[in-house]
Amino acid sequence: MAGSTNFSGGNTKNRSEHIKAGPCCGKGNRKRLCWNGLPNVVIPEMLQIGPEASSEVRYPVLRNCLRNRRSCVTSILLEKIIGQLGQWHISAPPQYQHSFVKHALETPRREKTVKHSCLKLWVRSKCKTVEDMGSRDASPILAWGLKPYLNHATFEPPTDRDSQLPSGFNFAQDSPWRCDTEGVTGGMDTFNSLADKFGDCTATQLLTAVIGVVLAAYILKQFVFSCEASPVAYQVPIPLELSNNWRGKTWDDVSPADREILKGQAIGKWNDAKILSYCPADGRLLGDETRGIKPATPEDINLAVRRAEAAQLKWQNTAFAERRRVLRTLLKYLLEHQDEIASACCLDSGKTKVDAAFGEVLVTAEKLKWTIDHGEESLKTDRRPTNLLMMYKRNTVRYEPLGVILACIAWNYPFHNLISPVISSIFAGNSVIVKPSEHTAWSSGFFCDIIRGALVACGHPEDLVQTVVCLPKDADHLTSHAGIDHIIFIGSRPVAHHVCKSAAKSLTPVTVELGGKDPGVILDDPTTIKSLPAITSILMRAVFQSAGQNCVGMERVIALPGTYNKIIDAVTPRIKALRLGSVLFELRGDVSDPDYKPVTPDMGALISEKSFDELETLIAEAVKEGAQLIHGGKRYNHPKYPNGHYFMPTLLANVNTSMRIANTELFAPIFLIMPATDVSDAIRIANSTPYALGASVFGHRRHDVERCVSQIKAGMVSINDFGTYYAVSLPFGGVKGSGYGRFGGAEGLRNLSNMKAVCEDRYPLIQTQIPPTVDYPIQKGDGVKRDGRGAWDMCKGIVETGYQPSLAGKVKGVSRILRNL
Repeated sequence: MAGSTNFSGGNTKNRSEHIKAGPCCGKGNRKRLCWNGLPNVVIPEMLQIGPEASSEVRYPVLRNCLRNRRSCVTSILLEKIIGQLGQWHISAPPQYQHSFVKHALETPRREKTVKHSCLKLWVRSKCKTVEDMGSRDASPILAWGLKPYLNHATFEPPTDRDSQLPSGFNFAQDSPWRCDTEGVTGGMDTFNSLADKFGDCTATQLLTAVIGVVLAAYILKQFVFSCEASPVAYQVPIPLELSNNWRGKTWDDVSPADREILKGQAIGKWNDAKILSYCPADGRLLGDETRGIKPATPEDINLAVRRAEAAQLKWQNTAFAERRRVLRTLLKYLLEHQDEIASACCLDSGKTKVDAAFGEVLVTAEKLKWTIDHGEESLKTDRRPTNLLMMYKRNTVRYEPLGVILACIAWNYPFHNLISPVISSIFAGNSVIVKPSEHTAWSSGFFCDIIRGALVACGHPEDLVQTVVCLPKDADHLTSHAGIDHIIFIGSRPVAHHVCKSAAKSLTPVTVELGGKDPGVILDDPTTIKSLPAITSILMRAVFQSAGQNCVGMERVIALPGTYNKIIDAVTPRIKALRLGSVLFELRGDVSDPDYKPVTPDMGALISEKSFDELETLIAEAVKEGAQLIHGGKRYNHPKYPNGHYFMPTLLANVNTSMRIANTELFAPIFLIMPATDVSDAIRIANSTPYALGASVFGHRRHDVERCVSQIKAGMVSINDFGTYYAVSLPFGGVKGSGYGRFGGAEGLRNLSNMKAVCEDRYPLIQTQIPPTVDYPIQKGDGVKRDGRGAWDMCKGIVETGYQPSLAGKVKGVSRILRNL
């Protein structure tokens, strides 16, 4: 028949081989045809494949495609096969009218063809393998699979010579998808040109629009933030001790009376008249050694509280944008003066500069950045769901300033411990009084000047942040003061008892972050064993950072049999190689001296010698009970710094839970390793102390790791790392003997806020009305509705309406209400 073609017959074997010859990747027979292979496959010729291979090759492919009807790929490709081969009149025998193919085959004319760009998008996004119709070349594969349904169909060319096919178009010769076993290099270009011809794809436009909206939102957010006032540059007087040419005075350079004061401070005995600050690493005096720092009196405390209250009344009305500006100004100063801040921390606490970078500068910068970016989101009004009976109400929670916050902080991180509660307090709209440790009083003055400088530079009162350095005998007046609205305490467990008892006098709430005996559980799966070199480095940092004076430091390493001896072998030489010293003094040598050679100590000093006797006693007891002392175990008399407070890096193995050292917080550079028989035993050991601040689990067998995480009692757990405090978006705190309450993250900001619950009418015209039956006085006369009996029945109906699980029960409740109105 002229102008009519019956597509039947063809070399199935050659065609199958040709299909497999396209660019592909994959393993074995599961080949994936690449999109660039599309021009190498010719749909018209595929339709000429005979029916003999249908049951073995074609039908399974088609079947998988038809079963996956949730994908639109099949529908699009059917339209492509039928529509893009020209506008053909199609007829098919009834036996081939599959329920899914029927619509496409019986369509008399395809007035609208599928756009190639849309086809390309769908195929690329939906396809995976040839077998499940996932090839990115799914269009020819589908045509190949459809042949059993189409091989008896008669295709008639359109009589409309104005169709999309040009006059004289020969499909076998002119088709951009014609067969070429060597590959058609220009086929893809032809394909793309056709895509341009058919116009842009709706799906592509949608995707572009979505991306555009996301980018626009991000740019808008950045623009809004940039419109806020930029940080202000300001200067704070830098202490003389932070200059490179400062050498300072030693204990031998002061009067005998001051020398006695210094000796007393070294063991925790304080003079009522003055506090003399000195560097624990080398004994050099800090600040004015003649006057020292005068401890605050109760009158000084009262004055500081009054000033903080007055400043807070103005500050609580500031917008979040103004508070962010102060924090940005602080961050700018921190980034420009890292060296001075880190050096001040080293001088006042004896730590190394690397320890100061990790524990003081980095984590403070992250806290500032997080609060700037996410603080307002944490404190915005929170919508809460309502119930059926109160559906006409809107429930919200507002986070309002509390007032004056007192932060009693520890000495181990003099900068971060001070500024962290200040950041949260002032961003939540409060003022704050900082009570630093007597040990770090000198640097606390400098750090508070930095904060006050930022406030003044941004036009706010410096009284918003106060510093009170007082001795224990006057601390009770501060912690029980009626003008304090909330207390943050960071310190030891014995002192916490005194603080909480004092705060109870005025019912002041307290957030308590105490010490810990943090365990690090090392599992022994093959991957963990292979990772021991990296794990060992983490353990060294976890134990010896800040000379072990770290509340979330790793005080117990609990190792399973496969890792126990390997860890000991790995850390022993590294612990023995640790160098002790004063980092600043070592690095500030005379560079003009030809023999000058800078030395960088690995570990600094402890804050004082007060704990040395106890540490040596605990170690000696453990050795007597079976522990193995591999290195250290005693104080270290530094040859260059006789007034420094050094304790030797210690490795103590074979420790068990019955030993006192395994249950006492050490706060010292002691690597204590305990053997465990299995995962259950490791969890038992980890939970055997009164503390539960943090924990770490090192392992790669997910089930065992998850067991440890879920069953170890702790406020924070790190997996294959130590210390969650770098993730400042998380709440920080512990349970059991390690305290209660949280600071850090959204929880920390909300903890310093008055969480005010507000319930209001959702619609102005719908308001609460007390039914007469239950209105006072309830007994109004005679009759069920007036003598009180109807009141109780109505109340029962209200409860049933709101809380009966079945519809019948709710209807019963409504009927009670109606008959008693």
